[in-house]
Amino acid sequence: MKLMIYSYKGTWNMPLDSTLDSNDTLVIVFGTSKKEIVDKPIQEVLSHFPNSKIMGASTAGEILQDELLKESIVVVVMQFDTTRVKIATQSLSHADDSFSRGVNIANTLKGDDLKAIFILSDGLMVNGSKLTSGIDSVISKDIVVTGGLAGDDDRFIETGS
Repeated sequence: MKLMIYSYKGTWNMPLDSTLDSNDTLVIVFGTSKKEIVDKPIQEVLSHFPNSKIMGASTAGEILQDELLKESIVVVVMQFDTTRVKIATQSLSHADDSFSRGVNIANTLKGDDLKAIFILSDGLMVNGSKLTSGIDSVISKDIVVTGGLAGDDDRFIETGS
């Protein structure tokens, strides 16, 4: 596996490495919910990694190594040698649908080679406990499920995932 971690606060800490782009690459983007700050760098990530699986969420602070950043973006790029990466998404119009959406996600992802699920979800609309209960109701107990809910600093107005 190849791993690169980038940060953006006005400029990238180093150039994005497009040679890591592949069908077996997972790109995870964490950033502020302020669209005027994230739109440009997110477009750059999308253009550098067109074949990769990309996911992300807004935060209440971005963590880079041992630093807590604000109004920035942190991008993790993982190019796998033998691991298959699959993305599943579900729309949600009401928190009461969280359990069923978790079931749908798990059914989409499950397979003999499933080892882990990393889930990012809206931090305001989703009931995280019901979402994970829905996932757990479908998959084997030896599958690791981890992730988090999107944040928007301390505003609780709008999050993105």
